[in-house]
Amino acid sequence: MLSEQYRFRDERSHSVSEKTIRRELMLPEELALLGTDECVYILRGAPPFRSRKLEAKG
Repeated sequence: MLSEQYRFRDERSHSVSEKTIRRELMLPEELALLGTDECVYILRGAPPFRSRKLEAKG
């Protein structure tokens, strides 16, 4: 899950407000837009990551 924080400062009152937005790591629409040479690896014990596809040799 990805979180982003936004800070807003009002110069007149010098107050700071924060807003946290949560969303999925990647939406299905974003996964569909991956190039044919890219993928998301899901490995046990590691967070998912986006990378170029590995070549299978064999």
